[in-house]
Amino acid sequence: MKILKEGCNGDEVKIVQYLIGYTSKLGNFTSALTDKVKTFQKSNGLVPDGIVGNDVRYALAVSAPVLRQSKTRKNVNRAWQMLLGVKADGIFGKDTLAKTKEFQQQNGLKADGVVGVNTWSKALEATKTNI
Repeated sequence: MKILKEGCNGDEVKIVQYLIGYTSKLGNFTSALTDKVKTFQKSNGLVPDGIVGNDVRYALAVSAPVLRQSKTRKNVNRAWQMLLGVKADGIFGKDTLAKTKEFQQQNGLKADGVVGVNTWSKALEATKTNI
């Protein structure tokens, strides 16, 4: 399993940044992002080591807001779209809705198009070898 830590970069880092709410220097795991991850870990009862592993992925899934079509959480929508592999424009429109339902159906979840804890968990779990 690939972990993310200071010095890593790419789309995987962007997803974490969007979910943590830190979008400075997108795609780069900087010392400032390490501090944000440590703060997130502390607030979620995790060891504050600044490293994104399975425990942080699960906490991100649990703490991520519920998404549905027409909600305006652009950065979180972008993170979700990146996990789906669709254009990350930050708009939860009909294409994102269709891909969300497809993902849910393929993963044994209720295909309602609502991105809640179970959908976030499954998506982050499914990509844990990538992020």
